[in-house]
Amino acid sequence: QFWDVRTQQATGTISGEASDIVELALSARGSLLTTGHKDGAVRLWDAQTRRLLHRFGSQFGSPVISLAFSPTEPLLAASDQDGNIVLYNTTNMEVLSPPLKAHTWRVMALAFSPDGRTLASAGEGGGLKLWNVATRQVALTLKGHAGSVCGIAFSGDGNLLASCGADATVRLWYAATFEQADGAARSEEGQ
Repeated sequence: QFWDVRTQQATGTISGEASDIVELALSARGSLLTTGHKDGAVRLWDAQTRRLLHRFGSQFGSPVISLAFSPTEPLLAASDQDGNIVLYNTTNMEVLSPPLKAHTWRVMALAFSPDGRTLASAGEGGGLKLWNVATRQVALTLKGHAGSVCGIAFSGDGNLLASCGADATVRLWYAATFEQADGAARSEEGQ
């Protein structure tokens, strides 16, 4: 269902292709809507006309858990119950492969940094990972929650990352700069 926030009135729905939606996300400009489905499929919609733009076939063997658009480029991330993340290019409708094996279990939440260079993923096993979007490699792993990390969000300036967990805590992390995170990943590889 679409809503006009100013009038608080429903303005319509999307077509029958929208059955079994389990997750959705709007792009930063509000021009694109993506839906994740029980069968693992991801669909891309024009948010203004409510027209289906593309059906990405199911990349997952389980339902989509989380979706996030990059604020700076035509990149969409989706995650599943088995710890995978798939990246999509929403300009040429390409599935970027291979999928990222992010966590042992379910990827509960995804968030891009404001500059679009880092993707954060939160796992059911308690860990947070920061990914270098360009290389698709883990740049930094953060640990602190006992149990699942349920939600994550970057501050508008990208200096803080907030996370909430099943341990009933909210944690604020000083977000490493892209260069610091990338350097930390290289030094870990060298050890």
